Amino acid sequence: MTTGPALNREGEDAWLRFKQHLEWCDEFALVFLFSDQPAIISILRERLAAIYRARITGLEIPLPQTPDELLEDLLPRLLSPFQYQQALNAPIWLDLTRTPSGLSGDGASVWREAGLQFLARLNEQREPLRRVLTKPLILVLPLADKARVKALAPDLWAIRHFSLETSRWLAPAELAEPAHPPAPSPSISPTPRPPWCRSGGACGTREAPSTAPCSPAGAPSMP
Repeated sequence: MTTGPALNREGEDAWLRFKQHLEWCDEFALVFLFSDQPAIISILRERLAAIYRARITGLEIPLPQTPDELLEDLLPRLLSPFQYQQALNAPIWLDLTRTPSGLSGDGASVWREAGLQFLARLNEQREPLRRVLTKPLILVLPLADKARVKALAPDLWAIRHFSLETSRWLAPAELAEPAHPPAPSPSISPTPRPPWCRSGGACGTREAPSTAPCSPAGAPSMP
């Protein structure tokens, strides 16, 4: 039987932390995912999508094709979603490491800079964003741009609920099974609500304390 790429032990442990921070979020939660590993991004996206397919909402994945679409169309859509999107309330996975297929060379550089401009504009609209979105927003960003992202969007960085930096987490090809099982299928109950989440469904902080209720904190979770 052919299997897709799997994560090694370190990657599976990181996935479990990532999943636990998002699995019980039913309100706004901002997540930063920094990566230079397209295969790892794909694994995390597909596992997360499987969880939300089981909950009917699905995972919303905007795919702007040009810098103009990213800068002029996407932000208004985030701040004024369609009625059906508000009702569905699907978490949003926005991958800015992905260069649209029609762009290459100088176009790819323009796209990368447009992504940083988008974050700067999103930073200016952080309060309207928090009022409108009642679901997680996962920003997938180039690892090489981490310092620039923190400088361009300090207010977004300050209100993040979780951040994760990927590494070379692919398991050797000869390993058929991952160190931990993948995301649950629709017939499997989700992971029990972790103790740091409020009973009402509020999301966890970046680091999971053993007793205190969770809320955004200002101290960075990564160097």
